[in-house]
Parts: sequence; C-alpha cells; structure tokens
Amino acid sequence: MATETVTLELSDITPIGGPQAAGLAISPKTSKITRPLHDNEPAIEPYEPEYPTGAKFYAIVLSLCMVLVLWGMDETIVGTAVPATSDHFHTVADAGWYASAYRLMSCSFQFMFGKLYKLCSVKHVFLSAITIFLVGSVFCAAATSSKMFIVGRAICGLVKGGEGMTRKELISQLDLIGNICFVPSITCLFVALGWANVTYPWSDWRVIVPFVVFVVLLAAFIWQQRRKQDAATIPPRIIKQRNIIASIIFICCCNSSQTVIHYYIPTYFQAVRGFSPAKSGYMLLPFNKSFSVGMLMIGSGTSMFGYFTPLMIFASTIMPVSTGLMTTWALDTPLVTLLVYSGFVGFASGIGFMGPQSAVQSSLPPSDIPLGIAIVLFPPELWPCTVFSSRPVYIQKSAGRESQGTTRTQRRHERAYRSD
Repeated sequence: MATETVTLELSDITPIGGPQAAGLAISPKTSKITRPLHDNEPAIEPYEPEYPTGAKFYAIVLSLCMVLVLWGMDETIVGTAVPATSDHFHTVADAGWYASAYRLMSCSFQFMFGKLYKLCSVKHVFLSAITIFLVGSVFCAAATSSKMFIVGRAICGLVKGGEGMTRKELISQLDLIGNICFVPSITCLFVALGWANVTYPWSDWRVIVPFVVFVVLLAAFIWQQRRKQDAATIPPRIIKQRNIIASIIFICCCNSSQTVIHYYIPTYFQAVRGFSPAKSGYMLLPFNKSFSVGMLMIGSGTSMFGYFTPLMIFASTIMPVSTGLMTTWALDTPLVTLLVYSGFVGFASGIGFMGPQSAVQSSLPPSDIPLGIAIVLFPPELWPCTVFSSRPVYIQKSAGRESQGTTRTQRRHERAYRSD
C-alpha cells in the first residue's frame, strides 16, 4: 500500500475522534499529514496555475498596455496643464489639491482594492475600476470650476488604488470597520496639510483638530488590524517582513522626489522659461522615456539574474545627485542640460518605482502578492501629499525670482498664478 503526504491546516481536518480516527498520521516535526493511498485510488496531482496562451494571452497583454497608456497620460497630463488650469479657473490656491485629491482617494482605497483582488474575480474588479476611472476623467474634462475639477480627480484616484463567496463572507473579509477608520483618518490628514500655512496658520484650531482626529482614527485602525490578524486590511504577518519594510521606505523616498519634480517641472518651463504648454510637455519626454527604460531594466534584470538589490542601490545613488543638479537650473541653462538632468531623474525613478514591487513578488506567496503590492504602493501615494500643500507657494515665490530676466516670462508668470 502506497502513501502520500499532503500539507493541510489542522483546522481544516475535524473528523470525530481526531485525525487519527480518519486514518491520518501526523508528523510532529514537519506538521505534515500522511494517509494511506489505496491501489485503486488516483494520486492527487499538485496544483499548478493555468496560464493563458495564444490569442487569449496577446489580447490580455494588449488590453493591459492600453490601460497603462491611459494611466500614464493621466499621470503626466495634469502636471503639464497646472499653469493653464490655474489661469483658466483664476486661482492658484487649489493647484496643490489637483494632485492631493487624486492621491487622497488612491491612498484611502488602496488596501481595499488589494483585498478585493484577492477575494473576488480579478477581471470584474479590474473592469469596474477602469469604468470608474473613465467617469472621473470625463468629469474633469467637463469641469466648469476648480472645485468640480478636484472632484473629478478624486474619482479618478479612487480606483488607482467575490466570486464563490457569500455577501456576508465578503463583507467580513473586507474589514469594513478598519476601512471606516482608515478613510476618514487620511482625509483629515490631507485637509490639515492643505490648510496649514496656506489658508490658516499652523497654530489655528482648524488645523490642529484634523490632526488630532487623524491620530485617533489611525490608532483605532491599527488596533483593528492587530485584532483581525489575517482577515485584516493589512495582515500583520505581511507588514512585519523585512523585505516589505525596506521596500516601503525605499519607494516612499524615491517616489516623493519623483512626484514633486514631475508635477512642477512643467510649471517651471511655462512660468520661468516662457514655454508654451505643448513645448513644456515635449520637455518631459526625456523624463518619461527614461522612466520606462528604468522600469524595463529592473524587471528584465531581476528575471535574468535573480537580484534586484544592485539596481535599487544604483537608483538611490543617481536620484539625489540628479535632483541636486536640477537646482542649478537658470534662465541661461542650455537646453541639453535641462533634458539630460531630467532624463537621469526619470531613469532613477523608474528603477525606484519597480524595484520594490519586484522585491514583494519574490518575497510573498502568489496569494498575498496583490495585497503586498498594495501595501508597498500606499506610502509613496501618501507621503508626496505632505509636501504638496507647501509647494504652490514655494514654486510661486521661486518662479518670481527666477523669471525677472525677461518681460515676456514675467507676464506669463503673473497670468498663470493670478489668484482670487
């Protein structure tokens, strides 16, 4: 009589009289369960995922590429249009919220979508997210006021962030109590940062109260995660892993620099150098192309050599050097210098964005990868917003100093930053 060895959770085996009553032998050293295999009984084949092939595979890849093109356009087009948008709506006070509203919703629902991808049909969740994204984009295009535009950006950000289950089980697994605590806490943080030193001073109670509410709700969220364990929005066993913690720190620092630079470089080109919106968009091509090359390099390098750490160390070296060189820009800086410096920043940003995701995929089992990537991508969505609130004022003052060389540039600067 042959035997087979299968690894099962003990909670899944509940025969009367214990596992031994069902003819199962438990090994205390390996936690494996062995049972007799009768001659006429077929052996259990190990599970292997079924991968798409042929036309189905290429259709999936083409669809994903189209979605990424839309996502890339949304990420780049708003930053280029900020000066013209501020001029159209006659306000610069809301410029920071064009990015913050998008990231507010992205941060708030990042973990929920990570959980949905694990619990529900990936196809249905993905298509629903695309539909919501398109609705938000149409809302932005039809905006007649700055506030309406911000609402559209919030709808788009909501989605950047089951089959075979009953509704009760799905609600239980989604950890609604944790999300009810988490979403308002992030909202309070963004409101406080948006008002602080812009609408109200830091000492004003209307800034202090949202910060206090943020801390209280965040503490409640952390307590809920510890209580729910694996059923939590952020399972502690994932967040405690060394690779996950290091990836979060790395991508947070890298993406914060990349986001601010990418969002306000078009403002510099239009307000200081006097470029048109179209030309400032062309000036971002080195950044965007280098970003794609960096992502491709670390993805292929990790698959080829099995190591992602060297490229991430390289990116962490190039990023601060290239961003430091960008601070030397002046009105007489040659065009080639502008393009080369921004290209280096984009290259390092591409490696820094994709490297931590490669680390997650190599550290977690397949069932935890969607949630692990959501956890790693959350801090880089949140942290840049802590600096967005002060960037419009700083950029306006800096652009004013740099643009005093030409009358044409000064007029364009004043028109782009005319506020209520």
